[in-house]
Amino acid sequence: MSFGSSRTSLNSPSPPTLTVEPPPLKRKRSILDFTELANPFVNGRHLKRAKSENVSLLKRYTIGCGHLIYVKSDTRERDENEDVIPLAVPLKKSYAPSSDLPQKDMVALYFDDIDRTVVSQSKSKSHLFAAPDFSIMNPYLFPWIRFNSMNPQINLTRIHIKHVAFRIWEHLATQKRVVIKYEDVMGQPENVPLGDVRGWWWESDGEYPRGYDAWYATNNGSLPGTHPIFSEMLMMSRGLPSRSLESVAKTLAHSSQHSRLDDR
Repeated sequence: MSFGSSRTSLNSPSPPTLTVEPPPLKRKRSILDFTELANPFVNGRHLKRAKSENVSLLKRYTIGCGHLIYVKSDTRERDENEDVIPLAVPLKKSYAPSSDLPQKDMVALYFDDIDRTVVSQSKSKSHLFAAPDFSIMNPYLFPWIRFNSMNPQINLTRIHIKHVAFRIWEHLATQKRVVIKYEDVMGQPENVPLGDVRGWWWESDGEYPRGYDAWYATNNGSLPGTHPIFSEMLMMSRGLPSRSLESVAKTLAHSSQHSRLDDR
């Protein structure tokens, strides 16, 4: 009686062998690595920096103010002080007021195409500033509006006025003529997110910025650059021969040389 053999045949394949590779060794940071951090251009390579890196406080402030100047409408509910009333249930996506100038155009025109995330950050609770008192620029802006609205050859639009308004405010902020940020001391107003501040001139405010009609009705020519216009209006109201608009423009241009913003 014979029994079958239990040995494996010599011709049968061998089982596969598992190979375990050791983990890679951690490389210590070299002097070159620290050099690259200090110099973004090393060996022809450009190292990426954070989008918001090196954005100054002044630039963030002017970005936020530019947004406020160009706001067209804002449907958020506000209290008697024009502060935004918080929602009982916060929105998943932050509310964006409508604007007379798209954000991409604003950053291209004024801020060298800065990344749009910087714009969002500058309006958010991450960066708090003093709420701007835009009435400070009225003595400079309102005479300009008055003169140009008299010229039938100029179709003065909201965009024209808001562009000049931003440039005036930008100058005042750069020259430290406005408060950008309050100090954290007793008695000082609180800093706020500029995205929550009421826009400077909503479409619903009327044909001209708030305060212009009252200024126009009471102005006596004492503000910078307004005397030539006031004289012209007075002559016309008395039925006297008036000078041409070209003559008024020349006189205004001459007087404006002696009433620059820097000489306030």
